[in-house]
Amino acid sequence: MIELIIAIGVLSAVMYLLILLYLAIGIFRTKTELTDKKPFVSIIVSAHNESQNIAICLDSILHQDYPEHKLELIIVNDRSEDDTGMILERYKENYSHIHIININECQEGISPKKNALTQGIGVAKGEIIAMTDADCVPPEQWVKKMVSCFTGEVGIVVGIASLKPNYWWLSPLICIDALMAGLAAYGSIG
Repeated sequence: MIELIIAIGVLSAVMYLLILLYLAIGIFRTKTELTDKKPFVSIIVSAHNESQNIAICLDSILHQDYPEHKLELIIVNDRSEDDTGMILERYKENYSHIHIININECQEGISPKKNALTQGIGVAKGEIIAMTDADCVPPEQWVKKMVSCFTGEVGIVVGIASLKPNYWWLSPLICIDALMAGLAAYGSIG
């Protein structure tokens, strides 16, 4: 019985690695052609009870290495019950390119997150739409690097969110798993 369990475990690990290898091949098939064009970009941030994170997220977006007049920032306040709305209003007073959409209830038959993103996309004016979550901190070059990949027939560009390990004992495994999932997504696109 033990031999069967070990065999199944080994087989599962081998299958997992083969699938990752197959997807990794897609990484090498991806094109690296870049552009210097600076189209108008709409950044959509979905926020639900993110008063602890939203300021850090907005500060990182507002300090992007990209022309401010080529950006609009749409924050969808999705039924927040904390101070998220108040924080957003303070930012809106200081930055004219911030637009806030307040959602008080979710449409039936659609997940709250999809509803929030759909509402944001509906008002976006950008040639390119970039999306992130309120608990993310995009690096300074995020918009510039994402936009530089839109060349020729490229219709979608995705990136991975890096996780920072904390002191929880499973945290390193979760970070590795997230990296593998990101690489698998990247490889399947290529």
